[in-house]
Amino acid sequence: MKPRLLFCTIIFSLAVIGCSHNDIDIHNHTTLLNMNEGKRFEPDQSRFNFFLFLRPENDYITRRSSYPEGLGWEKIQWGTSNVEIIYRKSSPLPPEISKSIKDGNEFYSLAKINRIPFKNFTNVKYFTPTAEGWIGQNGNCIAGFFSKRLKSISDDSKTYTNVAVRISACSRLTDNAKSIVSKFKYLTTDNSLLLKNMYIPTGTVNQTSGFPYGKPEISGSWSDIGSHFKTTGIRQSVTQVTFSFQRTKNGSTCTGNIISFQILSSGNWEITCSNGDGATGTWITSRKSLEFIATGLDKKEEKVQFKINY
Repeated sequence: MKPRLLFCTIIFSLAVIGCSHNDIDIHNHTTLLNMNEGKRFEPDQSRFNFFLFLRPENDYITRRSSYPEGLGWEKIQWGTSNVEIIYRKSSPLPPEISKSIKDGNEFYSLAKINRIPFKNFTNVKYFTPTAEGWIGQNGNCIAGFFSKRLKSISDDSKTYTNVAVRISACSRLTDNAKSIVSKFKYLTTDNSLLLKNMYIPTGTVNQTSGFPYGKPEISGSWSDIGSHFKTTGIRQSVTQVTFSFQRTKNGSTCTGNIISFQILSSGNWEITCSNGDGATGTWITSRKSLEFIATGLDKKEEKVQFKINY
């Protein structure tokens, strides 16, 4: 007998198991959550908006696949954290999934892993009447296993999709549990464009606009004294890099702060020095390379320029 389809998580079993659901027959797909299966996707290519609840970083692993009768899944993974989504258009979710959500056993396991106490458990119906299941939060950690009925993006559409969401994460979530349940929905065209600008497409979801993950090399010149400087920057976030260096001629110590204009490929920078000198300017990048060009003027209106390379 061929294995039948089920939303089987790693928590359920580390063994390869057969799964069943009535009339769905998919050969050689014993688990939907094997990261070796499925195709990678960029954040703006997701069907859903969960990437809007995550801090932009360069190391997310993604997989997705689709099956007959409108059934499909997506997974986002980073470190030991992950989000798994299974959906089915115009039909109920497989009964095994609905049963697992209702009995709460899977959620309790996730809550235990993420050290979320019983007092922090919440039935998602308190947040959204169209949702069913449980979610909990303890500090930065969120665990949840719930289903939600989503209407198609088109206003005149009568098509609904039933979606199950499984969350096990203790980092990078930018919204609380209540907001995630309430705001989770299809990815709109506007939000897709927002995510596209936040992440440089690479086929592996591994670069963000603004400042990529890593330690940038910064080299430049300060024209008023003909001095050159070279240093390593510190990436504080996707929108900020800081650096410091010593002026070779007067020995003053200078610190720099480079800021991105949110999702755009440009921004401002400022340098201040211990002897009162300083400079400001702007930077740009074509986003086709990892080289950022910065230019500006100091207090004497002398030219200062440097490059940021990864």
